[in-house]
Formats: sequence, structure tokens, C-alpha cells
Amino acid sequence: MDAAQLQQLLNQMQAGLAPLAPQPPQPGAFALTPGQANPNQPLDYTTSSGIKIWNEATAPLPFKSKNSQGKGKGKQNDKWAWKKVAPKSNESKTKRFNNRTYHWCGAHQAWTEHSENDCKLKKKLEAEQQEDNSDNADNSRQANTASYANALNAIMSDLQQE
Repeated sequence: MDAAQLQQLLNQMQAGLAPLAPQPPQPGAFALTPGQANPNQPLDYTTSSGIKIWNEATAPLPFKSKNSQGKGKGKQNDKWAWKKVAPKSNESKTKRFNNRTYHWCGAHQAWTEHSENDCKLKKKLEAEQQEDNSDNADNSRQANTASYANALNAIMSDLQQE
């Protein structure tokens, strides 16, 4: 379809008229279906051979386990496995590796490039813990207030009975 035909179709659609008659397929404009190697020879997927070709073409890729020793994450994990090994009590909590300084972070339980004092996770956990403690303190204050009120009511009732 050339530019003039596209413009004519657009004008007809804007005017609310029926579009042009369908155009015959253009050579070179095709989509192969799974298993189809040649666009000029469509496959019949209702036959047993067509079903077999379809199933082979659309079969899921084989599963690769995470423990496989191939390219990718396996080697990367081995390279950085030392980051999860905590320092012993007599060892330094700072070390150099690949021209970078790493610090042991207790919050992450790993060697990180930030120091433990700069750890955002540690600060977040401490804030949550303080929030939990303040909630617990409020609850214990309310419980204490209630028990004092009960004791005061008991004393007042004893005084009124006398």
C-alpha cells in the first residue's frame, strides 16, 4: 500500500465511509508460525506431523538448576562468597579487596562498602525497634494507670464503707 492509498483510506475512515477492499498480501510481509521455515509453505497444524512440529517449536526451554557450573551467576557467587564470612572476634572489621575498602556490617551480616555507622538498614531497624519499644512503653503505662485506678477505687470504696 503506497502513501496515496493510505491517505485515501485515512480520509474515508475520518468521513465514516467503508474502507477500501482488502489488499492482497504484499511479498516480503509475512509472519512465520512456530516451526514454519519457509513462508511459501504454510504448515497444516491439524495433521500429526504439523502437531509434532508445533509442539517442538513451542516447547519450553530446559530448566537449568542454580547449582549448575556454567557461565553467569555461579562464578560470580564464588567470587563474592567471602563477603558472607564474618570476621573472627580478634580480626579487623575492615579489609581491602580489589582496591576497595570493605567494612563488616552487622545489620547486613556481610562485608559492605559502607561502615556500620553509615548503614541505612541499621538505622531503619533501630528506628523500628524504638517505635516498638515506645508502643510497649505506652501499653505498660496504660496498664499501670489502670491498676493504680483500680487500687484507688478500692481505697475509696473502703473509705466510703467506714
